[in-house]
Amino acid sequence: MAVVSNLTVERRVAPLGIDIRQPRFAWQLSEGPQTAYQVEVTDAGDSRVVWDSGRCTAETSTYVAYAGSPLGSRGRYRWRVRAWDAAGNPSDSSERAEFEMGLLAPEDWSARWISHLVLDTASAPEDMQPYTPAPLLRRTFRLSATPRRARLYITALGLYEASINTTRVGEERLAPGWTDYRARLQYQTYDATSLLRSGDNVLGVRLGDGWYAGSVGGWGRRRYGDRPALLAQLEVELDSGERLMLVSDSSWRTCSSGTWLDDLQLGERTDFRNEPTGWTSAEFDDGQWQAAACRAGPGVRLVASRDDGVRRVANLPAVSVQPAGGDRYIVDLGANSAGVLRLQVVGTRGQHVVIRHAEALDDSGELYVENLRGAEQRDEYILADAGPTTLEPRFTFHGFRYAELAGLAGAPSTTDLTTQVLSSASRLVGAFSCSDPRVEQLQRNIVTSLWANFISIPTDCPQRNERLGWTADLQIFAPTALFNADVTNMLDKWLDDMVDAQLPSGAYSDIAPAPSGWAGAGNTAWSDAGVIVPWILYQHSGDAGLLERMYASMRRFMVFLEADQTDGLRFGGRYGDWVSLGARTDKLLIGTAYLAYVADLFERTAGVLGRSADQQHYAHFARDVRQAFRRRFLRDDGSLVVQTQTAHALAIGFDLVTGDERAAAGERLAELVEEAGTHLATGFLGTPLVMPALSDTGHHELACRLLRQDTYPSWLFEVVNGATSIWERWNGWTPDGGFYSPRMNSFNHYAFGAVGEWMYGYLAGLQPVEPGYRRTEIRPRPGGGFTAARAAHTSLYGEHVSGWRLENGELHVEAEVPANTRASVVLPVVGGARIVMDGSPVDSRHIAPESGGLRLELTPGRHTLATPYAPSPYGRGRG
Repeated sequence: MAVVSNLTVERRVAPLGIDIRQPRFAWQLSEGPQTAYQVEVTDAGDSRVVWDSGRCTAETSTYVAYAGSPLGSRGRYRWRVRAWDAAGNPSDSSERAEFEMGLLAPEDWSARWISHLVLDTASAPEDMQPYTPAPLLRRTFRLSATPRRARLYITALGLYEASINTTRVGEERLAPGWTDYRARLQYQTYDATSLLRSGDNVLGVRLGDGWYAGSVGGWGRRRYGDRPALLAQLEVELDSGERLMLVSDSSWRTCSSGTWLDDLQLGERTDFRNEPTGWTSAEFDDGQWQAAACRAGPGVRLVASRDDGVRRVANLPAVSVQPAGGDRYIVDLGANSAGVLRLQVVGTRGQHVVIRHAEALDDSGELYVENLRGAEQRDEYILADAGPTTLEPRFTFHGFRYAELAGLAGAPSTTDLTTQVLSSASRLVGAFSCSDPRVEQLQRNIVTSLWANFISIPTDCPQRNERLGWTADLQIFAPTALFNADVTNMLDKWLDDMVDAQLPSGAYSDIAPAPSGWAGAGNTAWSDAGVIVPWILYQHSGDAGLLERMYASMRRFMVFLEADQTDGLRFGGRYGDWVSLGARTDKLLIGTAYLAYVADLFERTAGVLGRSADQQHYAHFARDVRQAFRRRFLRDDGSLVVQTQTAHALAIGFDLVTGDERAAAGERLAELVEEAGTHLATGFLGTPLVMPALSDTGHHELACRLLRQDTYPSWLFEVVNGATSIWERWNGWTPDGGFYSPRMNSFNHYAFGAVGEWMYGYLAGLQPVEPGYRRTEIRPRPGGGFTAARAAHTSLYGEHVSGWRLENGELHVEAEVPANTRASVVLPVVGGARIVMDGSPVDSRHIAPESGGLRLELTPGRHTLATPYAPSPYGRGRG
């Protein structure tokens, strides 16, 4: 009998404070398939059934939408599921899971916006305005009894850190996250029940400038507003049924903290001598503090957070501490990451500790900081007391592997130092391994750069004065990111950032969010992310709802694209194949290729949603663009006019050449790679397409050798030279030239890590072929000297696995298929090969020959297969 478990609501376990009025449910089965289900939702307060789906005949076990009576603000609900198997037998009902609604309407908020008023009678240009200390706000209150339930609803213009009775509320960092504060602001909901007590209590909040009032991009500070503000509402229910509400208003008390500068790029500077001691305790006397100032709100939508925010995902202990002259020490934290340094010190009052951060060391062993541009990445502390102290900033993060410590009384121990790695990608769901330890390090580097650049939004880099949501970077890396981490909700939120930044013309901005002072929009591959990313999210998550939500915005963009072309040809915009090495690809070719690709994806999107008129229109438009591409860029003999790796990869990857032309393009691509000494000559746009194009046109062996290339330029060149993250440029550092120009040289950029998609789907052979991994294909592809590879991914259905190894002339395959999904395995062997599955020979009647091997259908469960191995068609290639 099947067991129903792992219940989620909107892809989250027991979410608190959601604002989706018809939330969607998902569950996993221990065995299957499922033929029917029943969902029951009850009110957690009175056990009243608010929705019983009844027995629904359907295989669906994901994104089942609530269809009962309207769910109310603050409503708490329990739900359970039972499922029927193929024989019509029902399972037992699952354990009950919970979810809770947030504040669904503006009138649910009684709180007012408040801030700490700093009197400033001087007038000065913006660049001369002094920094203002981070404000502290607190409100004491008394409870007659220990509460039965308490919820804190809170947000800020800027950043907040809340505490109740000296205990920090929640685990999020840098909350409420970055949105366009002129359009939308997130709030969080916390369970504060266990933090409250009978008698006196205090809610204290520290505010920071964050993205709202701090540095954003290269445009300096105060891109949205001048100073942070708070909106907070604590709702308490006692056992007696009495309900109390504490809201932010002018009754709150405020003062300046000892943190006189907090900035995401510059760092954090704190004089603990000016920090009120014990201010988060109810017993603290705030009589000398001033009343909070009420201020007008931003007048934008308040929305509940969809993901779990920025959290600590790892601790990296220090590897070494080296003296650097005077009272300075250089610390190696072992890996290039994003986060903050936690330092344990024993100091004296007035001691001044300075910590600087960098990704690399220069030839003299000093911090290499030139590539940070305007980002200082410097934290400073002036100690208030003698004795042990923990130093860790609250409202900043740095991209670094190395730190310079100054002002200490003596050399710190490595045990005194750790990097608190921060990321919004807090739950990893993918894993990859193989027979080459260097490629396994590459995989670790991919995850490191994923973590470092998924901090509230998907960014380009975590260190220099940029850290922006570049759209092309994300659209090429999204498949790799979604395999490795559960970031669907985060990216779903980021799509709203794209919509908020969309121009009246329909063009998407090249970055999202797009603060004032930025004008780039409508550029090929960047703006196109507004169509590409929703489609990729749908393919990986199975969530057609996000396509529905994005559809009107996507269609406005398609209207823009139709106006932004001439006879099917589209100029490629300002960027082209960004940071390619030498081989320049015609931007008109890139623009036209992407126009055909985006039109095709939108036509498919319209088909999924049943928009038949749009589907037909854009099918014709995509056809016309493909024909325009062929007229302009294909010679009479079928060869491409533009002879670059990127041009051929685009033509193959976007299906702009077919049949013999496709095969010839694959041959020419292979020649171009070999002419480059088995190296890439591609930038952001060409790189992720080269490897699949080679494998799909019979050059998988060459693709494998390209991945294992360890001379410049290559992925493994970085690895053998000590990289612990993905570099922005192939030539970020070379033995002959040293560091590339500091104007643009990040050592933590995920874009070139998009090769992960090929590693998981082609080398290890795990490919989703229906949205959300509803159906998968397991296709092992040995080559290039690899003797083993394995990929595993956990979807809403469970864990999918494709692993293989070569041993004693046999190919051994490991496959795992979750219940209520389907899968097939394609073995790279010729007809007549003996195949053993789960210890028994496979009847030839269950084997279907196809190009590239033999196909078998797999039932849910774990399987092992073995067969004599001979080179497959995927092994063709040069050498």
